[in-house]
Amino acid sequence: MVSRPMQVQRREAAEEGLGMVLLEAMACGLPLIATRNAGGEDLIVEGKTGFLVLPGAPAAIAEKIEWFLQNRGQLPAMSAAARAKAAELTWAVYEEKILDAIRD
Repeated sequence: MVSRPMQVQRREAAEEGLGMVLLEAMACGLPLIATRNAGGEDLIVEGKTGFLVLPGAPAAIAEKIEWFLQNRGQLPAMSAAARAKAAELTWAVYEEKILDAIRD
């Protein structure tokens, strides 16, 4: 069996701080659909790198999946934006944010 490559990553979690799975998907150029408690709020630029939905809202997830199906032409730009956003979020940047929070 041959599977087709994924073009969008959907992730729903009870709670996740940083959302490494999301960041890894973005680094691969996948626009995201994620719940607000899955670590996506720091990663997703709404409508540019993906979409945030409320937890436990399958209709909202379905709506965003439908959006991707109806707007396939926007996937290349969203894919590039997802890669670029992921590239900005290095361990050095994360470390600096932690240190800034401690200093304040």
